[in-house]
Amino acid sequence: MAVVESTPADAFESIRDAVAGHVAESAAVVLLGGDNSITRAGCHGLGAPLDRCGLITLDAHFDLRTLDGGLNNGNPVRALLADGLPGDQIVQIGLQSFANSPAYAEVARQAGIEVLTMDDVTEYGLVKVMQNALASLGTRVERIYVNFDIDVLDRAFAPACPGSRPGGMTPFGLRRAAHLCGAHHRVHAIDIVEIDPTLDVADITVLAAAACLLEFASGVLERHKL
Repeated sequence: MAVVESTPADAFESIRDAVAGHVAESAAVVLLGGDNSITRAGCHGLGAPLDRCGLITLDAHFDLRTLDGGLNNGNPVRALLADGLPGDQIVQIGLQSFANSPAYAEVARQAGIEVLTMDDVTEYGLVKVMQNALASLGTRVERIYVNFDIDVLDRAFAPACPGSRPGGMTPFGLRRAAHLCGAHHRVHAIDIVEIDPTLDVADITVLAAAACLLEFASGVLERHKL
């Protein structure tokens, strides 16, 4: 089924089932967006109950908007909480100051989500933050899904992401994070989302995203050589 013209609700089963089919026979699966609404369906396709799954988001935003208006790219994490994904099995990395409502920060706090802002990433380093997130979830869940929302990059590196802001991550840092995910045995699927190539400048955003994909694949290969 073609999903490009479908609503997130209508596309849910097709994406979930496609991911589940490939997860069952592959070392890892990559979903290419499209927008962030595919994260919910991807998590459901991991092949394990949500209470045994973990989610890591690299994103400038919480994606915890209300569900009152239906599913969209601003609420996949809120939808997953409603579906039964435990909040303490979610780690959100790269949240930007002045780009998120305090109301959504409160939702994250009450749900028990671990939140690491860009200030935290700058202080501790993305590699260490990513290693800690993978290590923590890896001891508590069977399968991990990682959402790479490319608007987590600094806007200078992501002109094709309408939601990107100054002060975000660098492409090199995001590549290293992708490699760590690929090398980790609990990571069964990732997505790379929120790019509008028609807005790009000198292909800088799509090349950064492609590098993330290649680094993830390199990490998966490393995983199987160990």
